[in-house]
Amino acid sequence: MQTRQHTLLSSSWEWRCSLLIYLLINSLFVAKYLERTGFPVWIAVSAFVLAIPALLYGISVLPRKVFTVATITLAVLTVAGILIMHRAIDPLSVQVDRWSAIDHFLQRLLKGEYPYLAQTHLGGYGSPFPFWNAFHLPFHLLGDVAIGMTVMVIALIVSLKPITGSAKQACTYLLLLTASPAFWYEVAVRSDLIYNFILCYLILAWWNRKGMSVTSSLRTTAIVSGLMLSTRLAIVVPFFLFLFPGFVEAGPTKRFQFAGIAALTFVLTFLPFVVWDFDQLVFFEYNPFVLQTRQGSPLEPLLLLAMLLPLSLGWKGDFRRFSFFTALTLVVFVAVTFIHRMITDQFHSGLFSSRYDITYFSMSLPFVIHALTQTRNRSVSA
Repeated sequence: MQTRQHTLLSSSWEWRCSLLIYLLINSLFVAKYLERTGFPVWIAVSAFVLAIPALLYGISVLPRKVFTVATITLAVLTVAGILIMHRAIDPLSVQVDRWSAIDHFLQRLLKGEYPYLAQTHLGGYGSPFPFWNAFHLPFHLLGDVAIGMTVMVIALIVSLKPITGSAKQACTYLLLLTASPAFWYEVAVRSDLIYNFILCYLILAWWNRKGMSVTSSLRTTAIVSGLMLSTRLAIVVPFFLFLFPGFVEAGPTKRFQFAGIAALTFVLTFLPFVVWDFDQLVFFEYNPFVLQTRQGSPLEPLLLLAMLLPLSLGWKGDFRRFSFFTALTLVVFVAVTFIHRMITDQFHSGLFSSRYDITYFSMSLPFVIHALTQTRNRSVSA
């Protein structure tokens, strides 16, 4: 009885923290982009903060029979919204160059030119690693790398019911996603960041559902981990949290095999570019390794490790808790990186300046939404 009460208290606390993370991330986007319009920010933020709990309460009291219809309706509206925004917004007018970093990389690659010298439509250089660029090749050939967003959201929608466990939870997840200003900002600017982490979420959720780990599916988890690491370095957070418990349980031989296969897979994705032009890949001032690590300092990786080790051993097979821990780690890591930079800059620039990319907080959204749908349901039903 005492253990059950502890679980309920923990679930309730985690749900409140998850709600706070969700509200804070989205409120940042509301505040930053409405501030430019002259509309009173405090009114918009207050309305959003009040609306989300009201939506969650409303969906919690709906009869079960409506959830399938509601989910289908939300799915159609979400996909339609993405397609309409991508058609209506000229990508060259967007002041975010994540889409063109991939698109121009692939343009140069198909012309036989060294792709990591490709400049974006804003004059910058691309940071995505090779596998993530390769992932977008079919969409580039179809005429728009942003098709990747639509495909990934459809994959999420199709997977929601089996992953979350019920039509109600699937509907709640999709409602929170479509109610997220941060998500729609990512759609509007054709950013690949949010759906990179939707892909991470889907992979790990399916692994959890199938009972896959380092001990039970060594080669699969190692190869996929190596490939996903070849998208962007930040995916280390969810994959480490998920796989480390099984890694600890595995014997020395399996640990060595897993680490070796994952590392080899990662290296092999870079091998063509190493052979093509080693100097440009390694010593270029704006190579992808430099671009993906320049935001932080040695302090942040130490903090990250200090969080990852205990949290990875603390979720104990509860994917709801894993999702909460993942969201919490990502948000804390980004926040500390920003705070450290602000201190270093002596607070010359505000959080909403171009110096700070608040979209990094969106990495946690697929996970924090899962934590919200699952934890609340468990707490209430119990």
